[in-house]
Amino acid sequence: GGLLTTAGFGLTQIPGDGPPVAAKAAPPAKADKPTPTTKPDATPKPPEAAAIPVAMSESQVRDRLTIPVRGVPETMSLRELVDLLRKDLGMIVRVDFAAYKRLDPLPVDHRIYEIKLEFPVTAGMTVADTLSEAVAQLPGTTSYRVRDGQILIGPGYQPAAMPNRVNEGGEAGLIEMSRIAKQILGEPVSLSVEDKPFTQAIKELRRLTGANIVVDYRGIEGEGKTLLTATFDDVPLYSALEVLGNIAGLKPVFLNNVYYLTSPGNAVELQSKVNEELFGRERKPPVGVPAGYVTDGVNFYLKPADLKPVTPAADGSLPPVPVPAVKK
Repeated sequence: GGLLTTAGFGLTQIPGDGPPVAAKAAPPAKADKPTPTTKPDATPKPPEAAAIPVAMSESQVRDRLTIPVRGVPETMSLRELVDLLRKDLGMIVRVDFAAYKRLDPLPVDHRIYEIKLEFPVTAGMTVADTLSEAVAQLPGTTSYRVRDGQILIGPGYQPAAMPNRVNEGGEAGLIEMSRIAKQILGEPVSLSVEDKPFTQAIKELRRLTGANIVVDYRGIEGEGKTLLTATFDDVPLYSALEVLGNIAGLKPVFLNNVYYLTSPGNAVELQSKVNEELFGRERKPPVGVPAGYVTDGVNFYLKPADLKPVTPAADGSLPPVPVPAVKK
């Protein structure tokens, strides 16, 4: 055994067998020469998972809006604020350039992130307070909203007319008609639902757009359990709500930045009120059309129809039709 241990393996020496045998040093390992055909790996490594922000649920975002913000200096750029909220609270805050391009004529680009913001008082300010203070210092009418687990900064809603005021006499509204139409139609949406309840489809639209959508369940049966199958690609939000609401027996009305889905009868009444505020009081013609006049259902025109409507008197009567002079 001793012979085998010492001579056979040459690694282990039994105690008492004489002076220690010095082990031979192993020759140094030769460095592998790179193969001529081998190239260094130029593929960029993906960023670490911790550095990639993950979108939260809407409830998580709204919970964080109530958290006080720490470390806000008196002066910082919008980019620095966005980075602060991302690093400290994991919130994704960005500028919605698509909304600016669709609604606002202001030439907004990436330089908006470099705008300097002033925060003279920061103690006790929540995330919502900080964002409100920030967007108030940006150009134009700017606001923020929660959409798909993110905070989007974009053009704020602008009312078209004063609520509960009748725009008599065709007076100009607060904003131009093109913006009114764009605000009512809403942003384009892409959505696919298959055999899903009406309530779930509406929640998905709310998540995708961040729009204010209210459903009147008094006008729907089964508490919104009507199953829907639909696919929308690049469809205005109002049109999508109109189709889904029609399947469930509801109709949408746009009420000052709120899409209200209610019963058709209630929708007609509310829409009439909205139209009155936007376009002026509707003049209902008396029964029948007087001889010599034509009507489009709202205004009267002399025959043959021209572009100038005839204004009725206070009692709704129309002036007599002028008799053309007879040539002698």
